[in-house]
Amino acid sequence: MQTTTQIDFKRFCAKSTDPRLVLHAPFCRNGIEYATNGHILVARKTTLPDTEGSDAAPNVEFLNLFQPDEAYHPAPKLDLTPFTCKNCGTEGKVNCASCKGTGAHHCKRCERDHPCGKCDGLGLVKCDACEGEGIVSAEFLGRHVAAKYLRMIAEFEPLFASITGRDTTLYFRCGEVYGAVALVHISEG
Repeated sequence: MQTTTQIDFKRFCAKSTDPRLVLHAPFCRNGIEYATNGHILVARKTTLPDTEGSDAAPNVEFLNLFQPDEAYHPAPKLDLTPFTCKNCGTEGKVNCASCKGTGAHHCKRCERDHPCGKCDGLGLVKCDACEGEGIVSAEFLGRHVAAKYLRMIAEFEPLFASITGRDTTLYFRCGEVYGAVALVHISEG
């Protein structure tokens, strides 16, 4: 278990391949440090100055993260019972589109097969739909949440949670860290 000051906010930021550059690092605005990738958000009060360019960061204040303590309830133990990925089952890998799963490319110039550069000759690549996890979402407080985000907040102890408003967001709190994660809509059929 980590203290709330030890939680690495950077891991809640967007990946370097995300075109939204402002989400690549945590930012401070109006006495609050934020980190988000657009799907999960964490925040804590800080004495750090506003980050240069933070006015270009998303408007996250509307989420009203800092709700009174009574809005949050002790969260049950996180059950990551999986909902399998429809793209790969539970494998986390799919056939490489470049070599069609063969692991090789035929060179017309030398008339020989060479290992596929995209999959390193394995014929399989990480599933984009589940990011190689094999599961997409899990049920928490009766709602579906992306499993990768549940794993991120699973380290928070004690964890308090709330689902309010239009039921599109799970709010959570651990000590001085507040957060929100978008819920996953599971269509029937």
